[in-house]
Amino acid sequence: MTVSSPLHTNTLVQKAPLWAANIRENFNEILARKDISSLPRIHGPALCVGAGPSLDLHLDQIRDFKGEVFACERGLVPLLKHGRIPNYVVSIDGDPIMVKFMEDPIVGANWRFMTGIFAVDSAPAVVNRWKGHRVFFSPWMGDEKVPGNLTTFVHHLTGKPILQTGGNCGSCLWFLAKELGASPIVLLGIDFAYANIDYLDKTQIWERVKELPQDKILEFYCRVKNSFGNEVITDLMFDDFKNIMLTWLDGGPETIQCSDYTILESPHLKMMKFKDYLTSQV
Repeated sequence: MTVSSPLHTNTLVQKAPLWAANIRENFNEILARKDISSLPRIHGPALCVGAGPSLDLHLDQIRDFKGEVFACERGLVPLLKHGRIPNYVVSIDGDPIMVKFMEDPIVGANWRFMTGIFAVDSAPAVVNRWKGHRVFFSPWMGDEKVPGNLTTFVHHLTGKPILQTGGNCGSCLWFLAKELGASPIVLLGIDFAYANIDYLDKTQIWERVKELPQDKILEFYCRVKNSFGNEVITDLMFDDFKNIMLTWLDGGPETIQCSDYTILESPHLKMMKFKDYLTSQV
């Protein structure tokens, strides 16, 4: 499976109206705020916390990590409730439903300790909900070499630097940590897979495939046994995300994969249990 899979073929066409509406509503805030180039360089390790199933296994350990912590909005409340305040919270999704991950009172109690990092087309409900320091970037939206491409247009429109996202927040965390100079970068909850699910209707792509014949639906899923010995289910979308990220890892900073249920494996990744990495920091 490649990044040109059927699930991604029409993404720009489908999402462009939403992205444009979000940028329009966010525009005054975008112009008033600084961008990611204003963030301080990182001289040491960073932990990128996604919202995959492996996160739940380690919430009580994350407070012991020594270094900067990047979190996606989905993982923010669990982190805070287990005693770790992330330095950076990243949101790239244009869907207003994402604001639900900001509504717990514990988030409001910790605004002043965190920096929110937003794509210019992030959901305005999320941007407006965030009361702490915030910065923006212009997300990659297509090949910059193509004349009239959307990536370059949005960059010039907003004046914000372009940042790769890989189509998901977990990948964006890694790319942002890399751009800020972090090394090593530790991955946790960046699984690109499902663990302990019994029905495919619990997966993110179900609504897109449920009307297909049964044999066609199964073509979008597969079982994988990873290097940690865990068997997981993944789908075409997650496999695309994995393939995109694999192209980045070659030549990138040292990256340590601690996500127990991950399908993201590569010779350019060091596979390690999170507790073992924490021991190595002592």
